[in-house]
Amino acid sequence: MVEVWKFRTRTQKEGESVKEFVTELQRNAKFCKFDDYLSKELRNQLVFGLRSKRIRSRLIEEKHLTFEKALEISLSMEASGEGAEIFEKRLQEVNYTDNRSSQDFLMLRGFHDQKYERKKTFESRILCNSLQSN
Repeated sequence: MVEVWKFRTRTQKEGESVKEFVTELQRNAKFCKFDDYLSKELRNQLVFGLRSKRIRSRLIEEKHLTFEKALEISLSMEASGEGAEIFEKRLQEVNYTDNRSSQDFLMLRGFHDQKYERKKTFESRILCNSLQSN
């Protein structure tokens, strides 16, 4: 009975992949003597023990869900979710870099404008001095 309780209360830990979670479920299930119900019990605990509400909702919607199908969907959605997170992170990094580049450009532009103004002022003085000399 203790083994069954451990199995039924097992949920996916933070940072634990679906594959790691399922491996632990399968390891714990060996001691539960589910016999013919093993696949059904693994499926149920996989669905109800997942941390991701998005994946869980998708699995609950699936008709005639088997353990193998639940595992396949979960792994696929986990991978696509990680891909989306990586893409989002890179997008944020690109936006940060673009913002920095724009700021750097404006700063340099301001520096260039100041330099141009000084040069223009210097040239004006030379021109004024030469006109006054004549």
